Amino acid sequence: MASQDSTNSADLIVGSLVSFTSAGVFYEGTVYSFDAEYASFGIDDVSCTKLLAGALSSTRLLTGDTRLEGLYQFFLKDIQDLRVIRVPSPKPTTNTTERS
Repeated sequence: MASQDSTNSADLIVGSLVSFTSAGVFYEGTVYSFDAEYASFGIDDVSCTKLLAGALSSTRLLTGDTRLEGLYQFFLKDIQDLRVIRVPSPKPTTNTTERS
């Protein structure tokens, strides 16, 4: 069972850089989709690191960084330690109405 996520799912904005743990793997990637109805999101530009429990302590050992090709989909219920690292910069708005 996943622990309470540390980031509100409303913070999952397309284009945000996020990190989290799922099934013993630490992921980092850019959000490309978020579906509030199904409580799921997708990331691309993904790197992941397998986590192993320490033999004599509760610390985790990292086994190496791997870059993954493709798009990956996750359900929020399967996520632990969700963090938004960086949100995209807002795009400037332009006034499309002309004034005389």
